[in-house]
Amino acid sequence: MVLKREARIIGFDDGPFQPHARGSKVPLVAVVMRGGTYVEAILKSEVTVDGRDATQTMEAMLTGSNYLDQIRGILIDGIAFGGFNVVDIFHIARTFELPVLAVTRDEPDLEAMFRALRTHFEDGEDRVAIIKQGELVKFEYGTTSESSGHLTTVPTGAHLWGKFAGTDQLGALEILKLTTVRGSLPEPLRLAHLISTALIRGESKGRA
Repeated sequence: MVLKREARIIGFDDGPFQPHARGSKVPLVAVVMRGGTYVEAILKSEVTVDGRDATQTMEAMLTGSNYLDQIRGILIDGIAFGGFNVVDIFHIARTFELPVLAVTRDEPDLEAMFRALRTHFEDGEDRVAIIKQGELVKFEYGTTSESSGHLTTVPTGAHLWGKFAGTDQLGALEILKLTTVRGSLPEPLRLAHLISTALIRGESKGRA
């Protein structure tokens, strides 16, 4: 996969929520960007804390977007929104025939997640099965994204952990290089995080 410098990538992140707030709603924000430098659109919906509507909500947001035909990749902050509202990235990738990456800064403790799901949810095994799809990998990238044609200030050794669908690992890495311009977090995800946090708290600050 070869992406143009201004390929449109969309990033999804949810807002903060109170612990033990199962059944309540939390904002889900998506940001469409050209590469990692130009914001073209912001989408907003909501998902249920610990619910099962994350995949369906993402699908509806994408289907309803005026930019769907132009989007070349989908980024998700983590594999679940609103606590344990798990996203089926393989379903999304098949439905839209697009690469999908679910990434996080730190290596997730999947076994601890599986134990929590099996303990606290009647359909825990179904959620575990969704998360188990695909391989958990460590994406590592350098200080300059030459393939995207723009300079970055990504620190040496920058990395994210995640899973991918609808592409191979090199294609997933290309999306990360294209959209990351500072630090290690892709700009569509960083902005989606800031916006979704501001919707709940009135202001975003600190590490996205």
